[in-house]
Amino acid sequence: MTKIDRFILLIQLKIIGAIKDFLTDENGDTNFVAMIIIIGIVIALAALFLAFGEKIMNTVSKSVEEWLDKILPK
Repeated sequence: MTKIDRFILLIQLKIIGAIKDFLTDENGDTNFVAMIIIIGIVIALAALFLAFGEKIMNTVSKSVEEWLDKILPK
């Protein structure tokens, strides 16, 4: 085997290893997907609050007032 043949074989092995690493490496992909899901949930909650915000606030306020009336003596 000549030096050129060894050099070509070494390069081929490095390329094959790099391709395998590229195809199997998932570094950072999971965090990206999780962030997209969290952003989607936040947008959905914001849309719900914009659509039903006043009704939600009135219901929460009424519940808190009833709870406080039960706990705090008059």
